[in-house]
Amino acid sequence: LYYLAKIENLKVEDSDVTWVKKLNDSGIRSVNNLTDITNIVMLEYGQPLHAFDEQKVRGSVKVRTVRKGEKITTLDNKKRQLVQADLLITDMTGPIAIAGIMGGKDSEVTENTQTILLEAAIFDPVAIRKTTSRLGLQSEASKRFYHGLTKKRLLEALNAAIKMYEDLGGKLTAIS
Repeated sequence: LYYLAKIENLKVEDSDVTWVKKLNDSGIRSVNNLTDITNIVMLEYGQPLHAFDEQKVRGSVKVRTVRKGEKITTLDNKKRQLVQADLLITDMTGPIAIAGIMGGKDSEVTENTQTILLEAAIFDPVAIRKTTSRLGLQSEASKRFYHGLTKKRLLEALNAAIKMYEDLGGKLTAIS
């Protein structure tokens, strides 16, 4: 199950102090308002979300397994060698995220981001566990995928996040 929502007219700013406190109290570092929404919704609904900077994504987004020799530099700035069993989120140029685990550095939200592609998905918990174990890379998102997620919670989380982005002035212009 994979949804992608395009939200335009956004401005990256520091998050509201209540958001920062909620994240810090949960052991998650505040990044900026656009990224923090994904983490706040994950805490409230148990559903991981990911925001890609739409300007950095080339062509359509797809979910697929790794092709031989593919690598990705993840948000933690580490270059990771992938194996063919790993599941990726890709655009026409290659990997933009390791599915259910961590986004890629090349598509991250930065101070210049104005439009995001908001991902809400359910990935196979066994596949996520194998990849995190092999890479030695656990994330708040991957921990939640381990336990399995439901379509109902995914849709509730996606709707909540969209509303939060709209409250910041964002406009939902596409969803697929």
